[in-house]
Amino acid sequence: MRWARALLSSGKAKAGEIAIATTAPFACDDYMLALASGSSLPLCFVHGRPALATRDGQRCAALADALQGGLGQARIRRLLALAVNQGTVLDGLPDGRLPVSSEASLSSAAEWERALAANASVSSILMPVIRLLEMGTSQAEAAGKLLLRGRARNLWDDALRAAPASALMFSLQALRVADDRDPADSIAWCSVDQLAAAPRRFAWLMGLNTKSWPRNSGRDPMLPGYIVPRALIDPDPLETSDRRCFENVVATAQLAVLSSARLSGDGKRIGQSTLQASTETLEIVPREQPALHALTEADRLLARPQDHADNPMVSAAMAAWNDWRSARLTPHDGMVGGSHPALSSLLGKPQSPTSLSRLLRDP
Repeated sequence: MRWARALLSSGKAKAGEIAIATTAPFACDDYMLALASGSSLPLCFVHGRPALATRDGQRCAALADALQGGLGQARIRRLLALAVNQGTVLDGLPDGRLPVSSEASLSSAAEWERALAANASVSSILMPVIRLLEMGTSQAEAAGKLLLRGRARNLWDDALRAAPASALMFSLQALRVADDRDPADSIAWCSVDQLAAAPRRFAWLMGLNTKSWPRNSGRDPMLPGYIVPRALIDPDPLETSDRRCFENVVATAQLAVLSSARLSGDGKRIGQSTLQASTETLEIVPREQPALHALTEADRLLARPQDHADNPMVSAAMAAWNDWRSARLTPHDGMVGGSHPALSSLLGKPQSPTSLSRLLRDP
């Protein structure tokens, strides 16, 4: 992503001429979403964005959590915050708020009914929904019809068709939605076969390690190859397809960058792919090396320590860190005046051992 921003800022390439690809992009989608959000780069997920990364997906997740996890206040409040303003019965709630204490323990429809007894207008709207949610995943279809609209309803129906209602969270995690960005005017984040079908001038190929490039189909045929040739069972093996896509991308790109990791996710050493034998230059990038071209504001501050003093937030954080390591009493230890009105009101009330310890540690 730093490389892509450097190309854009230097004027060497347009967003529609840059692509970042790997064999299985789904495993890195969460990282790319975070980097794209922090950098504001026009990044298009050609293979589709995770449904749970959208607001409609979060509406479905909140409903599934309430059906499977119970009627806790946190779940109901999250569902109400996401499900309002869709044209459902929840839009009738005054101000969209719950008139119950946030500390109340509510785990059943009967407890919710007692808590809402003093607010008839809210109870008449919310209690039918609470009773439906209490029935669990057996009423998943009815709950979707009542509380979801538009694309959220379509995602909910797709998840119910893909697997039983008891596996809703797993089904929602596997769903993807088309990206709203135009691929022709954005940096492409895609699989290598998609990039091979529509090559770009500047391509970065990630994860060129053993067992990743090329991938092994993993098939173990019952009959050996001298009895039934493998070409009859699998005419286009995954390994051959990965090699063909790699050769296509490298041959058509003006600049192709091939990157590989030294360690796996478990911390074990992994080797480079045999496809990297064709690289012209090899550069080893240490993990702690400062970025030559920063991607985000946090990246810039990490690469340029001299800018820390000019940032009030970083300066405050560093002061808190230094005071925490100091043995003397500092303002970050909660040092306040003896006649502070908040302390006076607190000390006039009964205190439990927990509240006293919190008061001493952080007034």
